[in-house]
Amino acid sequence: MAPPAEQIVDVEADVAESPAETATPPQGDAKVPAGRGAPSVLAGRYLIFPGRPAPDLDGPTAKAFHVEDRKEADSKLFALIVPPDIPDRTNRGDSLRKSSLSGALKPIEWGAVEWPPYGQSCRAVVYERPTGGRVMTPGERHPGFNNTRDLQRLFIEPIVTTIREFHVMGMTHRGIRPDNMFYADTGRQRVILGDCLAVPPGYDQPILFETIERGICQPAGRGAGDTREDLYALGVSMVFLLLGLDPVPRLSDEELIDRKISDGSYATICGSERIPVSLLEVLRGVLSDDPMESWGLDEIQLWIDGLRMTPIQRKAVKKADRGFPVGDKEYDNLRTLALGFSRHPELAIKTLREGHLIRWVRRSLDSPDIAVAMESALTDLDAAKGDRQRAEAEMIANLCLRLDPEGPIRYKGMAFLPEGIGPVFAAEMLRGDPKDIIDVILRGIHKNWFRGQAQAQAFEKRLDAMEKWLRAPVLGSGPERCLYEFNFTLPCQSPLVAGRHVTDLSELIRALDTVAEDVDPKKPPVDRHVAAFIASRLGNEVDAHLAVMADPSLDRQVLGMLSLLALVQWRTGIETLYGLTRWMGGQVGPALETYHSRQRRHDIERDIPKLARKGSLTELYNRIEDPEARQEDYRGFLAAQKSFHEAEEDINAVQSRALDRATMEEAAQRVSAVVAVIFTIFASIMIFLSRN
Repeated sequence: MAPPAEQIVDVEADVAESPAETATPPQGDAKVPAGRGAPSVLAGRYLIFPGRPAPDLDGPTAKAFHVEDRKEADSKLFALIVPPDIPDRTNRGDSLRKSSLSGALKPIEWGAVEWPPYGQSCRAVVYERPTGGRVMTPGERHPGFNNTRDLQRLFIEPIVTTIREFHVMGMTHRGIRPDNMFYADTGRQRVILGDCLAVPPGYDQPILFETIERGICQPAGRGAGDTREDLYALGVSMVFLLLGLDPVPRLSDEELIDRKISDGSYATICGSERIPVSLLEVLRGVLSDDPMESWGLDEIQLWIDGLRMTPIQRKAVKKADRGFPVGDKEYDNLRTLALGFSRHPELAIKTLREGHLIRWVRRSLDSPDIAVAMESALTDLDAAKGDRQRAEAEMIANLCLRLDPEGPIRYKGMAFLPEGIGPVFAAEMLRGDPKDIIDVILRGIHKNWFRGQAQAQAFEKRLDAMEKWLRAPVLGSGPERCLYEFNFTLPCQSPLVAGRHVTDLSELIRALDTVAEDVDPKKPPVDRHVAAFIASRLGNEVDAHLAVMADPSLDRQVLGMLSLLALVQWRTGIETLYGLTRWMGGQVGPALETYHSRQRRHDIERDIPKLARKGSLTELYNRIEDPEARQEDYRGFLAAQKSFHEAEEDINAVQSRALDRATMEEAAQRVSAVVAVIFTIFASIMIFLSRN
């Protein structure tokens, strides 16, 4: 098999970098410190101690543990351990590590380690320990900043600079909050942002720190956003630091979202607090709920430089004089009504059918177009065939988009923005039933979201690709392909490599080589997850191989599988795969059966153990699918056919001649018998006449 040509795979900015490093056991004379439990080892250098947690550095999801560096014993390090079912952002690790960024934690190393508390491999991210501690601990009161100049010098200016540096790198932090800020020095004069790699964007953010649109989403579905989200979180953090506490501690998440929609973020967060006049301007700017009016980096930099301006505050949403009840709450505007619909879909449908809600929308909110849309939705629902529950959920989802075009997609309890679909898809898939998230795509609900946006969305093409894969049930496509295309750091979920945290092709092919000794040799080494994982890394380069695997004939499927694995071995540069080659050698029987020559089949079967000892899948493929051998076998088959036909003709001719002789002899015998009978009768008559 000829090596395939190089190809660059076009991947989204947040899914494009850095293969994961593989954990290796300690080497040389390194000793594990006594009494601290056996450490997990990252990159053969960093000892991570499960028995030595570092709660002062914990994240809400990824927990921190003490780390010792075998090469630099004096280093003060810690590691965050990512739960195995969370798609992290470590693919951006190289960007951060190589950058000149000084206002955020920069990863020193990351990769998979064996982690006993989870009973499997997990991703670890190693950072230098900030010596000044956490700025604010959740649930604890902070003294607050009476001097706004200190707040600007210590926090606002350096964090704005850091957000700008992230922007230049083409990414966002999406974890800006006081408990994820640390003092980099013991004198507490330099503040840095904490981890932004261990969880999906915005995953750990309290709703208070998220814009309205992203706060409505489930944590996994908030998306990376842009500088607006980071500046908004900075604005909320400023209020925390000014007051030393949560400004709205008594509001539940639902109440907080409702209040933000009805009164605006600034009024909700700052309305009842005494905010210094010098900060009113910047807070109004970064907490504006209108994406077109909220401050960006340029506006806040002008404020830092001393140029004062008056931010345009978005007008409050149009409210009805009297709210309409859905469930246990009343809703007085379209955006909150969408929340009510998504929270109580069955009640929403019942209320729509009764007609009171439609009349209320038409009269109290003066929205006849929305009322018409509701009536049309009911008509379409009544005409729908098939799964009634799904039709109702689709109707509610589309009505929510009509009521709140800026909000997320809401379907059967899910709520996400299209750019956050990757982690949501992973959550649904790993939970065991991705049917609902697949419905969103196949029923075109995402297209309705894009139609409601004022600006073109580049991510729409990505979801078009997802739809294409979902409609193709073959290996290398389907939901498995979507899982890995939209969660590039998620480990391969194939049962064949379960628990090994396989995140790149070299890890995959080595893992398959390792498990070859323990699996049923009749089981194929490429299942739907393995095929999709490879396809997500190599793109169109594997299309031909997958097409062969999709052939209905078993011999073609086996050859496609072998050629695919051979391609991966060639692309990863791994020279020997003894176990996997032997495993595939036991799978190729159907391909051998396509040879006509029994002797040739015997010769190849005899060579397979030798090829397995070489560990080359390419050589195994070339031995089985040698074009010259195939042609020679075919020519031999044609020659044998010709010889057979000639022999058959000779036999037929001989048999024909023999048949002719037998027929003549039989006719002669019959004539002789007739003559004998006639002669006997004639003789009898002559005797009779002579006597008379």
